[in-house]
Amino acid sequence: MQRFADSLAHLAEVDVLGDKNLNNALKELSNRVNASEIVAPVAFHSYFKLLRAIQGSGLRQIRAAARKLIAAGFVKPGKIKVLPLTPDCFSPAEARLLRQQFCSESLKGQQVARLPANKIETLEDELANALRLLELYAPQANSDFRAITREIIPVCGRSHKGMTFDGCSSLERWGAILVNICRKRTPLVLAETLVHESAHSLLFAVQLDDYLALNPSTDRYHSPLRIDPRPIDGIFHATFVLSYMIAFLNEVVNGSTVPDSLKQEAVTVLAERTKAFNDGYDVLQAHARFTSTGRKIIDMAQARVSQAA
Repeated sequence: MQRFADSLAHLAEVDVLGDKNLNNALKELSNRVNASEIVAPVAFHSYFKLLRAIQGSGLRQIRAAARKLIAAGFVKPGKIKVLPLTPDCFSPAEARLLRQQFCSESLKGQQVARLPANKIETLEDELANALRLLELYAPQANSDFRAITREIIPVCGRSHKGMTFDGCSSLERWGAILVNICRKRTPLVLAETLVHESAHSLLFAVQLDDYLALNPSTDRYHSPLRIDPRPIDGIFHATFVLSYMIAFLNEVVNGSTVPDSLKQEAVTVLAERTKAFNDGYDVLQAHARFTSTGRKIIDMAQARVSQAA
Protein backbone atom coordinates (compact mmCIF):
# COMPACT_ATOMS: atom_id res chain seq x y z
CA MET A 1 0.00 0.00 0.00
CA GLN A 2 2.98 2.30 0.44
CA ARG A 3 3.48 2.60 -3.31
CA PHE A 4 -0.22 3.30 -3.79
CA ALA A 5 -0.13 6.07 -1.17
CA ASP A 6 3.05 7.56 -2.69
CA SER A 7 1.46 7.56 -6.14
CA LEU A 8 -1.62 9.40 -4.87
CA ALA A 9 0.56 12.00 -3.14
CA HIS A 10 2.62 12.49 -6.29
CA LEU A 11 -0.48 12.99 -8.46
CA ALA A 12 -1.71 15.66 -6.06
CA GLU A 13 1.70 17.32 -5.90
CA VAL A 14 2.14 17.64 -9.68
CA ASP A 15 -1.46 18.91 -9.96
CA VAL A 16 -2.68 16.64 -12.75
CA LEU A 17 -6.24 17.51 -11.66
CA GLY A 18 -5.95 21.28 -11.92
CA ASP A 19 -8.30 21.58 -8.95
CA LYS A 20 -7.15 22.60 -5.46
CA ASN A 21 -10.01 20.84 -3.65
CA LEU A 22 -9.50 17.59 -5.54
CA ASN A 23 -5.74 17.75 -4.92
CA ASN A 24 -6.34 18.20 -1.20
CA ALA A 25 -8.79 15.28 -1.19
CA LEU A 26 -6.22 13.11 -2.98
CA LYS A 27 -3.57 14.07 -0.40
CA GLU A 28 -5.99 13.18 2.40
CA LEU A 29 -6.63 9.81 0.75
CA SER A 30 -2.87 9.24 0.56
CA ASN A 31 -2.48 10.14 4.24
CA ARG A 32 -5.21 7.72 5.27
CA VAL A 33 -3.65 4.89 3.27
CA ASN A 34 -0.30 5.73 4.88
CA ALA A 35 -2.02 5.45 8.25
CA SER A 36 -2.93 1.84 7.37
CA GLU A 37 -6.56 2.49 6.48
CA ILE A 38 -7.75 0.06 3.81
CA VAL A 39 -9.39 1.37 0.65
CA ALA A 40 -12.32 -0.54 -0.81
CA PRO A 41 -11.37 -2.83 -3.73
CA VAL A 42 -13.43 -0.77 -6.18
CA ALA A 43 -10.98 2.12 -5.64
CA PHE A 44 -8.30 0.38 -7.71
CA HIS A 45 -10.41 0.41 -10.88
CA SER A 46 -10.84 4.16 -10.49
CA TYR A 47 -7.12 4.55 -9.78
CA PHE A 48 -6.08 2.77 -12.97
CA LYS A 49 -8.79 4.60 -14.89
CA LEU A 50 -7.30 7.86 -13.58
CA LEU A 51 -3.82 6.84 -14.76
CA ARG A 52 -5.15 5.93 -18.22
CA ALA A 53 -7.05 9.23 -18.40
CA ILE A 54 -3.87 11.17 -17.53
CA GLN A 55 -2.09 9.47 -20.43
CA GLY A 56 -4.62 10.32 -23.09
CA SER A 57 -7.88 11.95 -22.00
CA GLY A 58 -9.12 15.43 -21.23
CA LEU A 59 -9.29 17.15 -17.85
CA ARG A 60 -12.97 16.29 -17.48
CA GLN A 61 -12.32 12.52 -17.62
CA ILE A 62 -9.31 12.88 -15.32
CA ARG A 63 -11.34 14.69 -12.68
CA ALA A 64 -14.26 12.25 -12.99
CA ALA A 65 -11.94 9.29 -12.33
CA ALA A 66 -10.34 11.12 -9.40
CA ARG A 67 -13.74 11.82 -7.82
CA LYS A 68 -14.71 8.14 -8.07
CA LEU A 69 -11.41 7.13 -6.53
CA ILE A 70 -11.84 9.55 -3.64
CA ALA A 71 -15.45 8.41 -3.12
CA ALA A 72 -14.63 4.68 -3.07
CA GLY A 73 -14.36 4.62 0.71
CA PHE A 74 -12.63 2.31 3.16
CA VAL A 75 -13.19 -1.12 4.70
CA LYS A 76 -12.50 -2.45 8.19
CA PRO A 77 -9.37 -4.59 8.75
CA GLY A 78 -10.16 -8.31 8.67
CA LYS A 79 -13.73 -7.66 7.58
CA ILE A 80 -14.76 -9.55 4.44
CA LYS A 81 -17.88 -8.44 2.60
CA VAL A 82 -19.90 -10.98 0.64
CA LEU A 83 -21.44 -9.27 -2.40
CA PRO A 84 -23.31 -11.79 -4.58
CA LEU A 85 -23.95 -10.83 -8.20
CA THR A 86 -27.65 -10.16 -7.74
CA PRO A 87 -29.87 -7.14 -8.52
CA ASP A 88 -29.86 -6.29 -4.80
CA CYS A 89 -26.07 -5.83 -4.72
CA PHE A 90 -25.25 -4.79 -8.30
CA SER A 91 -27.25 -2.62 -10.65
CA PRO A 92 -26.96 -3.43 -14.38
CA ALA A 93 -24.33 -0.68 -14.74
CA GLU A 94 -22.40 -1.96 -11.70
CA ALA A 95 -22.54 -5.52 -13.05
CA ARG A 96 -21.08 -4.36 -16.37
CA LEU A 97 -18.33 -2.54 -14.49
CA LEU A 98 -17.62 -5.66 -12.43
CA ARG A 99 -17.12 -7.69 -15.59
CA GLN A 100 -14.74 -5.04 -16.94
CA GLN A 101 -12.71 -5.24 -13.74
CA PHE A 102 -12.24 -9.01 -13.91
CA CYS A 103 -12.36 -9.95 -17.57
CA SER A 104 -9.16 -10.75 -19.45
CA GLU A 105 -7.78 -13.21 -21.97
CA SER A 106 -8.54 -15.93 -19.40
CA LEU A 107 -12.10 -14.88 -18.46
CA LYS A 108 -14.76 -13.60 -20.84
CA GLY A 109 -17.61 -11.33 -19.77
CA GLN A 110 -20.28 -13.82 -20.85
CA GLN A 111 -18.87 -16.34 -18.38
CA VAL A 112 -19.87 -14.15 -15.42
CA ALA A 113 -23.62 -14.49 -14.83
CA ARG A 114 -25.98 -13.39 -12.10
CA LEU A 115 -26.88 -15.93 -9.44
CA PRO A 116 -30.09 -17.94 -9.79
CA ALA A 117 -32.50 -17.79 -6.86
CA ASN A 118 -31.73 -21.33 -5.68
CA LYS A 119 -28.02 -20.51 -5.25
CA ILE A 120 -28.73 -17.30 -3.33
CA GLU A 121 -30.42 -19.41 -0.68
CA THR A 122 -27.42 -21.72 -0.16
CA LEU A 123 -24.35 -19.57 -0.82
CA GLU A 124 -24.23 -18.09 2.68
CA ASP A 125 -23.88 -21.52 4.26
CA GLU A 126 -21.38 -22.70 1.63
CA LEU A 127 -19.09 -19.72 2.17
CA ALA A 128 -19.50 -19.83 5.94
CA ASN A 129 -18.45 -23.50 6.01
CA ALA A 130 -15.36 -22.81 3.90
CA LEU A 131 -14.34 -19.76 5.93
CA ARG A 132 -14.91 -21.63 9.20
CA LEU A 133 -12.71 -24.48 7.94
CA LEU A 134 -9.93 -22.00 7.20
CA GLU A 135 -10.23 -20.41 10.62
CA LEU A 136 -10.40 -23.63 12.61
CA TYR A 137 -7.89 -25.86 10.82
CA ALA A 138 -5.48 -23.59 8.90
CA PRO A 139 -4.69 -20.53 11.05
CA GLN A 140 -1.64 -19.44 9.02
CA ALA A 141 -3.46 -19.73 5.70
CA ASN A 142 -6.42 -17.93 7.24
CA SER A 143 -4.20 -15.09 8.44
CA ASP A 144 -2.60 -14.71 4.99
CA PHE A 145 -6.01 -14.83 3.31
CA ARG A 146 -7.54 -12.18 5.57
CA ALA A 147 -4.56 -9.87 5.21
CA ILE A 148 -5.41 -9.55 1.50
CA THR A 149 -9.09 -10.29 0.97
CA ARG A 150 -11.76 -7.58 1.41
CA GLU A 151 -14.62 -8.91 -0.72
CA ILE A 152 -15.97 -12.22 -1.96
CA ILE A 153 -18.27 -11.88 -4.97
CA PRO A 154 -20.22 -15.08 -5.68
CA VAL A 155 -21.35 -15.41 -9.30
CA CYS A 156 -22.66 -18.17 -11.54
CA GLY A 157 -19.94 -19.21 -14.00
CA ARG A 158 -20.79 -20.19 -17.56
CA SER A 159 -18.69 -22.48 -19.71
CA HIS A 160 -16.53 -21.06 -22.52
CA LYS A 161 -14.85 -23.39 -25.01
CA GLY A 162 -15.41 -26.29 -22.67
CA MET A 163 -13.89 -24.57 -19.64
CA THR A 164 -15.62 -23.31 -16.50
CA PHE A 165 -13.74 -21.07 -14.11
CA ASP A 166 -13.40 -21.65 -10.34
CA GLY A 167 -12.53 -18.14 -9.30
CA CYS A 168 -10.81 -14.98 -10.44
CA SER A 169 -8.87 -12.08 -8.96
CA SER A 170 -7.81 -8.81 -10.56
CA LEU A 171 -5.52 -5.87 -9.95
CA GLU A 172 -8.43 -3.62 -11.01
CA ARG A 173 -10.45 -4.76 -7.99
CA TRP A 174 -7.55 -5.73 -5.77
CA GLY A 175 -8.60 -7.54 -2.62
CA ALA A 176 -11.77 -8.96 -4.18
CA ILE A 177 -12.37 -12.57 -5.19
CA LEU A 178 -14.86 -13.50 -7.89
CA VAL A 179 -15.93 -17.07 -7.12
CA ASN A 180 -18.10 -19.36 -9.23
CA ILE A 181 -20.45 -20.54 -6.51
CA CYS A 182 -22.45 -22.59 -9.02
CA ARG A 183 -19.59 -25.06 -9.26
CA LYS A 184 -19.96 -28.02 -6.91
CA ARG A 185 -17.18 -28.22 -4.32
CA THR A 186 -16.60 -29.61 -0.87
CA PRO A 187 -15.94 -27.02 1.87
CA LEU A 188 -12.26 -27.95 1.70
CA VAL A 189 -11.98 -27.27 -2.04
CA LEU A 190 -13.97 -24.03 -1.76
CA ALA A 191 -11.61 -22.88 1.02
CA GLU A 192 -8.71 -23.87 -1.23
CA THR A 193 -10.20 -21.78 -4.07
CA LEU A 194 -10.27 -18.74 -1.78
CA VAL A 195 -6.64 -19.33 -0.75
CA HIS A 196 -5.73 -19.75 -4.43
CA GLU A 197 -7.25 -16.40 -5.46
CA SER A 198 -5.82 -14.46 -2.51
CA ALA A 199 -2.37 -15.76 -3.50
CA HIS A 200 -2.94 -14.43 -7.03
CA SER A 201 -3.73 -11.03 -5.52
CA LEU A 202 -0.54 -11.15 -3.48
CA LEU A 203 1.53 -11.84 -6.59
CA PHE A 204 -0.25 -9.07 -8.53
CA ALA A 205 0.90 -6.62 -5.86
CA VAL A 206 4.45 -7.97 -5.69
CA GLN A 207 5.01 -7.80 -9.46
CA LEU A 208 3.54 -4.31 -9.94
CA ASP A 209 6.84 -2.68 -10.88
CA ASP A 210 8.84 -5.66 -12.10
CA TYR A 211 8.54 -8.62 -14.45
CA LEU A 212 8.74 -12.18 -13.17
CA ALA A 213 10.20 -13.54 -16.40
CA LEU A 214 11.21 -12.10 -19.76
CA ASN A 215 9.68 -14.75 -22.04
CA PRO A 216 7.46 -13.47 -24.89
CA SER A 217 3.73 -13.79 -24.17
CA THR A 218 3.29 -15.61 -27.49
CA ASP A 219 5.28 -18.63 -26.24
CA ARG A 220 2.97 -21.23 -24.69
CA TYR A 221 3.68 -24.20 -22.43
CA HIS A 222 1.83 -26.91 -20.52
CA SER A 223 0.04 -25.44 -17.50
CA PRO A 224 -0.32 -27.23 -14.15
CA LEU A 225 -3.83 -25.84 -13.52
CA ARG A 226 -5.42 -25.44 -16.97
CA ILE A 227 -5.99 -27.67 -19.97
CA ASP A 228 -4.94 -24.96 -22.45
CA PRO A 229 -1.27 -24.00 -22.97
CA ARG A 230 -0.30 -20.81 -21.16
CA PRO A 231 2.45 -18.18 -21.37
CA ILE A 232 5.24 -18.37 -18.81
CA ASP A 233 3.67 -15.58 -16.72
CA GLY A 234 0.49 -17.66 -16.35
CA ILE A 235 2.47 -20.75 -15.41
CA PHE A 236 4.44 -18.70 -12.88
CA HIS A 237 1.18 -17.51 -11.30
CA ALA A 238 -0.24 -21.05 -11.22
CA THR A 239 2.91 -22.49 -9.65
CA PHE A 240 3.13 -19.69 -7.09
CA VAL A 241 -0.50 -20.04 -5.95
CA LEU A 242 -0.13 -23.82 -5.78
CA SER A 243 2.56 -23.31 -3.13
CA TYR A 244 0.00 -21.50 -0.95
CA MET A 245 -2.64 -24.13 -1.62
CA ILE A 246 -0.17 -26.82 -0.56
CA ALA A 247 0.71 -24.93 2.64
CA PHE A 248 -3.01 -24.64 3.44
CA LEU A 249 -3.67 -28.32 2.81
CA ASN A 250 -0.62 -29.28 4.85
CA GLU A 251 -2.04 -27.40 7.84
CA VAL A 252 -5.28 -29.37 7.52
CA VAL A 253 -3.47 -32.69 7.14
CA ASN A 254 -1.38 -32.07 10.26
CA GLY A 255 -4.02 -30.44 12.45
CA SER A 256 -4.61 -32.24 15.74
CA THR A 257 -8.35 -31.44 15.86
CA VAL A 258 -9.19 -32.06 12.18
CA PRO A 259 -11.92 -34.71 11.64
CA ASP A 260 -10.63 -37.89 10.01
CA SER A 261 -12.82 -37.56 6.92
CA LEU A 262 -11.61 -34.01 6.27
CA LYS A 263 -8.01 -35.01 6.90
CA GLN A 264 -8.27 -37.88 4.42
CA GLU A 265 -9.74 -35.59 1.76
CA ALA A 266 -6.91 -33.13 2.36
CA VAL A 267 -4.31 -35.90 1.97
CA THR A 268 -5.75 -36.82 -1.43
CA VAL A 269 -5.99 -33.23 -2.67
CA LEU A 270 -2.52 -32.41 -1.30
CA ALA A 271 -0.98 -35.19 -3.41
CA GLU A 272 -2.70 -33.82 -6.53
CA ARG A 273 -1.60 -30.24 -5.84
CA THR A 274 1.97 -31.26 -5.09
CA LYS A 275 2.20 -33.06 -8.43
CA ALA A 276 0.76 -29.98 -10.17
CA PHE A 277 3.29 -27.73 -8.42
CA ASN A 278 6.17 -29.97 -9.46
CA ASP A 279 4.91 -29.99 -13.06
CA GLY A 280 4.71 -26.18 -13.13
CA TYR A 281 8.06 -25.78 -11.40
CA ASP A 282 9.72 -28.10 -13.93
CA VAL A 283 8.30 -26.07 -16.85
CA LEU A 284 9.60 -22.85 -15.29
CA GLN A 285 13.03 -24.32 -14.59
CA ALA A 286 13.28 -25.52 -18.18
CA HIS A 287 11.93 -22.49 -20.02
CA ALA A 288 11.53 -19.36 -17.84
CA ARG A 289 13.93 -16.46 -18.33
CA PHE A 290 13.59 -15.27 -14.74
CA THR A 291 14.23 -11.75 -13.59
CA SER A 292 16.01 -11.48 -10.24
CA THR A 293 12.62 -10.78 -8.63
CA GLY A 294 11.04 -13.76 -10.35
CA ARG A 295 13.85 -16.08 -9.30
CA LYS A 296 13.59 -14.95 -5.69
CA ILE A 297 9.81 -15.46 -5.62
CA ILE A 298 9.85 -18.91 -7.22
CA ASP A 299 12.63 -20.03 -4.87
CA MET A 300 10.47 -18.94 -1.94
CA ALA A 301 7.55 -20.89 -3.40
CA GLN A 302 9.74 -24.00 -3.68
CA ALA A 303 10.87 -23.54 -0.08
CA ARG A 304 7.23 -23.23 1.03
CA VAL A 305 6.41 -26.55 -0.63
CA SER A 306 9.52 -28.25 0.74
CA GLN A 307 8.65 -27.09 4.24
CA ALA A 308 5.15 -28.52 3.86
CA ALA A 309 6.59 -31.85 2.64
